[in-house]
Amino acid sequence: MIYLFLFFLILAYKVIRNIYFMKQIIYFGKKYDSYITSNPNDLFINNNRKIIGEILSKAGLENESFHQAVPIGYGKAYTGTFKLFDNISLKNEYTINRFKLLFPEAEAIFKKRICESFNPIYWIEFIIYLPKNIFSYIGLERESIYIKITQVFYWISSAIVPYFLIEYLKIFFPFK
Repeated sequence: MIYLFLFFLILAYKVIRNIYFMKQIIYFGKKYDSYITSNPNDLFINNNRKIIGEILSKAGLENESFHQAVPIGYGKAYTGTFKLFDNISLKNEYTINRFKLLFPEAEAIFKKRICESFNPIYWIEFIIYLPKNIFSYIGLERESIYIKITQVFYWISSAIVPYFLIEYLKIFFPFK
């Protein structure tokens, strides 16, 4: 009974968390559209760029780098490589087009995660690949050889442990 309660608690957490992030990304997407189209002096987007970047990262979107040359006068230009999420307030064609694609993509990712919370196949795969999911959550690379070895060990132990548990119960708690 406790396992069922824990499962529903985890399910509720996953759904509520993804709804929260989806609503935030919708809100920030509308604010970004307003910033681009009608209110260029609004500092809201610039002041919240770290929060927006964190939410986009939680959606699994990559903070890609882009190159830009900025004229500084006297026929000279400053060239550099910039991170996209940190430069959300730039109003060049590249960043505007990327963010107009990133906000709907993040929203779709959070909607997908909400739907997969109710999908039994998702939970079966989650249990089967539990070590890989745990290592991914900690931030390790999913395709590492160590994770693959741990995954195989998990599968073998998942097959052997129930057998020994049943034998243990038969020895110490005989059923007659």
